[in-house]
Amino acid sequence: MTDLDTEGEYVRERIAAYFTDLLSIGFSGFRMDAAKHIKPSSIAAILAKFKKNLGGGDLPDDFITWLEVLLGGEKDLLMCNAQSGYNYGVGLANDLKAAGLSDNDVYRVKIWQSDYPKEFPACGWVIPSERFVAQLDCHDD
Repeated sequence: MTDLDTEGEYVRERIAAYFTDLLSIGFSGFRMDAAKHIKPSSIAAILAKFKKNLGGGDLPDDFITWLEVLLGGEKDLLMCNAQSGYNYGVGLANDLKAAGLSDNDVYRVKIWQSDYPKEFPACGWVIPSERFVAQLDCHDD
């Protein structure tokens, strides 16, 4: 399948510009489908560019984005392995801060964590409640 090169600067700038355009017409946030296929460092870079497009201060008070990160048996890779480059737990929060997002901005980047009940909490770590999304409906339907 063809894919966007989210590690490329041009693609990151275009996505950030698209987010900025959507916000200007009344959107207040985004759901990033299949976010686990985008490196957390790339997500952080895109959101940093988006923030810069908005003037560089904190993201708007009513802004929210949430990442669909389906763990379903892949918790060791996606939440526990800091060396993989695909850590959506502490690794993502660190990448967001390193990219220039404030603690308030980081709280606006939510995760739909879908650990199997027997795996909860993944790696002994629970996403802070400010960053946790509960999905009650299947958005794909």
